[in-house]
Amino acid sequence: MSSHTLTINGRQQTVDAAADMPLLWLLRDILGLTGSKYGCGAGLCGACTVHLDGQPVHACLTPVASVAGKEIVTIEGLSISGPHPLQQTWLSENVPQCGYCQPGQIMRAAALLASRPDPSDQEIDEAMAGNLCRCGTYQRIRRAIHAAAQLRSSSSPGGTANHEPAAIVVLPPPSRKMAASMLAITGAIALGTVSANSNINRRDFLKVSTLAGAGLVLGIYLPGCQPPPPDAPELTTAPTSTPLPAATSQPGDSPAGPITSENTPRPAAEPASPHSTPVVEAAPNPTSSFSPNIFLRIDNNGVVTVTVPRSEMGQGIRTALAMIVAEELDANWADVRVSQAPADPSYGSQDTHGSLSIIECYAPLRKAGAMARTMLVAAAAGIWGVDADACDAENGAVVHQQSGRQLPYGELVDIAAAIPLPAARDLTLKDPQQFRLIGTSQPGIDNARLVDGRAVFGIDIQLPGMLYAAVARCPVFGGSVASVDTSQAEAVEGVRQVFTIDSGVAVVADNTWAALQGQQRLIISWDQGANGALNSDATRQWFTDQTAAIQNAAGSQTVEAVYGMPFLAHMTMSPMNCVAHVGDDFCEVWAPTQRPALAKQRARTITGLPADAVTVHIPLLGGGFGRRREDDFVAEAVQIAQVVKLPVKLIWTREDDIQHDFYHPLSYQKVSAEAAAPGRFRVQASRSLSAVPAGAWRSATNLTPAFVRECLVDELAAAVGADPLEMRLGDSTYAALKPVLEMAALNADWGTPLPSGQGRGIAAFSTWDRSHVAEVVQVTVRQDGRVRVDKVVCVIDCGLVINPEMVAAQMEGGIVYGLTAALKGEITLKDGRVEQSNFHDYPILTIDEMPLIEVHTLPSDRVPQGVGEMSVPPVIPALLNAIFNATGRRIRHLPVQPETLRTS
Repeated sequence: MSSHTLTINGRQQTVDAAADMPLLWLLRDILGLTGSKYGCGAGLCGACTVHLDGQPVHACLTPVASVAGKEIVTIEGLSISGPHPLQQTWLSENVPQCGYCQPGQIMRAAALLASRPDPSDQEIDEAMAGNLCRCGTYQRIRRAIHAAAQLRSSSSPGGTANHEPAAIVVLPPPSRKMAASMLAITGAIALGTVSANSNINRRDFLKVSTLAGAGLVLGIYLPGCQPPPPDAPELTTAPTSTPLPAATSQPGDSPAGPITSENTPRPAAEPASPHSTPVVEAAPNPTSSFSPNIFLRIDNNGVVTVTVPRSEMGQGIRTALAMIVAEELDANWADVRVSQAPADPSYGSQDTHGSLSIIECYAPLRKAGAMARTMLVAAAAGIWGVDADACDAENGAVVHQQSGRQLPYGELVDIAAAIPLPAARDLTLKDPQQFRLIGTSQPGIDNARLVDGRAVFGIDIQLPGMLYAAVARCPVFGGSVASVDTSQAEAVEGVRQVFTIDSGVAVVADNTWAALQGQQRLIISWDQGANGALNSDATRQWFTDQTAAIQNAAGSQTVEAVYGMPFLAHMTMSPMNCVAHVGDDFCEVWAPTQRPALAKQRARTITGLPADAVTVHIPLLGGGFGRRREDDFVAEAVQIAQVVKLPVKLIWTREDDIQHDFYHPLSYQKVSAEAAAPGRFRVQASRSLSAVPAGAWRSATNLTPAFVRECLVDELAAAVGADPLEMRLGDSTYAALKPVLEMAALNADWGTPLPSGQGRGIAAFSTWDRSHVAEVVQVTVRQDGRVRVDKVVCVIDCGLVINPEMVAAQMEGGIVYGLTAALKGEITLKDGRVEQSNFHDYPILTIDEMPLIEVHTLPSDRVPQGVGEMSVPPVIPALLNAIFNATGRRIRHLPVQPETLRTS
């Protein structure tokens, strides 16, 4: 350990750190500047980009000893007076989705503009190609950089100098106990300034609401979300993770039947409890009597706070749910805040999956807003001595139309809080034709914090006295520790403890760098178990032999094919992480999870504590895509914290993340169909290996059915000389998809000629039979076999659109996610081990590979149907069909291999 004097964001700071510690860990762990993110640790993703004497560098590769005497600027210190032009245009272009990579993107872009004040698209792509975004925000990043260049040129000089230095926070020494942990945040909540970073438990919220004195607090029960009665027994059963594929899913099983949207398993909405109602009638003064699962709070300043029970991972759910409430409430959108609910059964299902959040919350939240509006109008009418029917709610105030008098909500909440809650049957919901907020494009409610480094993801949680942990896991699925030599790991400066947990060997240290160094120096002998011989080449051959043996009846116009889908990893930009603190009588967890209830149950099982002693906070996720439905990283953090008795932050490396995933399963599908009925076909399915962990992957069980059906229909069209679009439009199974198909074709100039080597392909799919999506992909196939996606036209019918801008962003992100899988994604096994380890051998789409994407939404009178996963399934077959259109060659096995398309 040595002393280093550094200049960071304009201020000198002397710190003690190992000379070889990467700058990233000094910034994050020692100085508390968490805006620079950890994504790969190898300079491959750009999430950690900072400026060193004005030049962009990877903080994860820059040793502390090399930066002495140089000016270091992080996202926290980027601008001198107000937001940097890039931060302004990042907001105006609504760039962020999950937002995790955006500080690094902005820092790289700032360096670009400093050297190229008006860069071209090519210069942007060249400069930004090393900064990855799993959410696919590249198209918006390009626009934001161009807009910032224009903004800079029209503003006065000096607008991009270093910001007044951000305070450098050195974490305090260990505290004795953190049972209450973040109670300081409650002061901000009492003032109505709840931020995206606020994490408190329900008891604290109720207490602060009461202490705040005045305010209207309403609680609602979602259908199926009635909390258990007071005398209900505690749950003591062990949690279950996503099961591995059963032996019955092995190749050679009986025919699986046609893969269609009709029989594709789907996530179901929570069933309604016979004892629950959308809105609860209760006595006056709900602040002291409610135990609800969603809070709607209006304070004396007119600030409206919506507590959201679903996890935010880039799909915009916090914004959309708040918009629904604000619409019925007729609130001023500028006065709306969001608070994240902790894990609590009172909130009902808090699972965030299957694009269900808006579907399940839309009607109840509208009723919550309508209830508050009704009470506020009644309060104003009482003050004026007029009939409530003569009053209207408008933009955060109640207006008496005849006299023009008005009262803002903040002046009415005390009286409204004493009014008995109206019955659900007496509520009047708006006609959708009257909507003023729903249907308009609004920026993400967290965006400002996402672009300046203030947003707190799970990996950013900082607690007094916190230690840091890494875990070495068996590289073979199902293996375990046979023996371990910990001496070299324990010799690393800063390492505190090394011990075995269920999943492997944990190293606990004073900082992340020491923990990772200790992890690498463990000498472990692994018991590989039964899976040490797993090998991708042998597996592929076995599947090929199995599908070849399947006999399908052939008719005069029958097409038969075998389609192969590889294992696919999730690759969230933020690797798995979790913070936990366990004492004798409490357990507090900060888990970026899609399933808070599962995380809480796992923590209870490990600690043996009752439910009310376990608190699970849900910070921003940094991407999910289904991976964070699992609880393995939560279990590890809790087990480690239980041993050390101090707060512990567990961080997985990128290598850990890719080699210990729950993968989209490998599958081989042998299919046949008649041209007369292209939408109805026979499939013999051979799916996955039970030894390899499988889990939900963006669009889950819809991905393979869409791939198979939409490619096969194109093959049928080619076999009979029909147009692929017309074949779909002429088949009754495509009835719900006909409007989106027609609009996609129209906007993509379907049928117009293209130059040699270019082609268009079309595909459509109704994910979980809810949202209908059609996509046309246009490609260029080069002579060396490389495929360039030039353009994608996407049309979606997702029912009522809450926020058009976020629908477009989700469609763009899903398309990039699907294209990455088709062109680059493949997890392979050798000697029971995943061969891929980081972004160099499991690459994702980069900005210079980003196609132009057009998104069109179809007007609909249906209720909202979900958007987060809906563009993924059709884009892969549309791409493969476009490649056939350009080359005459069929691709039936993913990923696309350039050598199969090479002509030179």
